[in-house]
Amino acid sequence: MAPQRSKTSEVWNHFTECDYQKAKCGYCSVILSTSGGSLSNLKRHMKSKHCTIPLNTNERNATERLFIEIEKYI
Repeated sequence: MAPQRSKTSEVWNHFTECDYQKAKCGYCSVILSTSGGSLSNLKRHMKSKHCTIPLNTNERNATERLFIEIEKYI
């Protein structure tokens, strides 16, 4: 068995590996396939079911900056 690579994609911040080639959503606990190491199912799930949650750090930082700017005017 080949050594596993570390999970560097930021999509893993929203999922936990639960079985061989399976991942569990951290928000709704749905189990999704990561067959062949593909993260497409995980990304698609986030975009369709949790579209208000930014997938990566850059998006989160931009969203946080936007909220900070909005709060200045409230």
